[in-house]
Parts: sequence; C-alpha cells; structure tokens
Amino acid sequence: MPMFAYDCIERDGAAATAVLLHPHPDYGGDRYHPVIDALYRGLPVSTLRFDFGSSDFEAAHAETREAIGLAPSSSVVLIGYSFGASVALGVDDPAVLGWFVVAPPLRWTSGADAAAGRDARPKHVLVPEFDQDSPPGLTSELIAGWPSTTMATLADSDHFLVGRSDAVLGAAAAWLPSVLGQDA
Repeated sequence: MPMFAYDCIERDGAAATAVLLHPHPDYGGDRYHPVIDALYRGLPVSTLRFDFGSSDFEAAHAETREAIGLAPSSSVVLIGYSFGASVALGVDDPAVLGWFVVAPPLRWTSGADAAAGRDARPKHVLVPEFDQDSPPGLTSELIAGWPSTTMATLADSDHFLVGRSDAVLGAAAAWLPSVLGQDA
C-alpha cells in the first residue's frame, strides 16, 4: 500500500498514464494545485496524482517511482510543475516514455543534475515568460545539449501560473501525441 495519498482517473483505451507531480509541499503545493488539477481532469490519457509525503528530493523520487508502479498503464509520461518538475527530471524509470515539465526551477537544481537531461527519450520544457526562478533565456542555456528536448515559452505568465492552467493543459495535450506515437 502506498505511503502517500493519491487519486487516479482511468480512461478506457488510454495509451499511457500521466503521473502528475505537484509544486513544493512546504509552499502549499499538493495534488489539488490548480495546474495539477487541470491536467488531472483534462488530459486525454489516464492520470494519477499524489501528494509527496516529504519535501526531500530523494524521498520524492522514491515516491514517484512508487506512483509509477500504481499507474493503470505500463507506459508513463511524467508531468511535473515547479518542484514536481525537478523531481520528474530526476526519475529514470524504464516505464517512462517522456517528460513534460512546467516552470522547472533549474537555476536551483542545475540542469546538469537531471537524469532526464542525459536521456534520449522525449522531453518538453514549458517556461513561463516571466518566470522568477528560471526565465526562458537561462532555462534555454541550462538545457542546451539535452537530447530529444524541446522548449516553449508560455506568454504572459510568471512562475505561479495564476489563471494559466488551461494554457498549460493545452500545451501538454498538444505534446502528448508526439510522445505516444500518435497523429496529432
């Protein structure tokens, strides 16, 4: 039995499960965060969201690997926002098809530390135009050289993405077919 609280939506015929990783729990992040909630309810695949039981990166990585094991599909896409993006980028699991990360605080965690940054599986980095932690220019520098990585800037938004949940959902939903090998 998992050591954390979680919710899962199983979609019939889903090609994968999106495992959603929320912002830092010490700053109010949880599985009900508006951005995570929009992704949870709106993505066209099965979705699993959970609360980190700890703000420690190693514990969060272990919990994410456990959540991958709970996914209703054996194929997983990790989708993380802020702290959750950092955690996602550090998880290397054979079930992961790709990573979609939103506002990753790479300034603090160093892009060089991300296991996903060395991985050939697809990654998409969505950076708010006015991100206070890792703005687009810095993020672009930090992910330079990552294989199979694309980056987009989310206009008119900062790190907190207030009122931008639908835009994040739209970007993730548009990226998913490419990682799942489907026509868009």
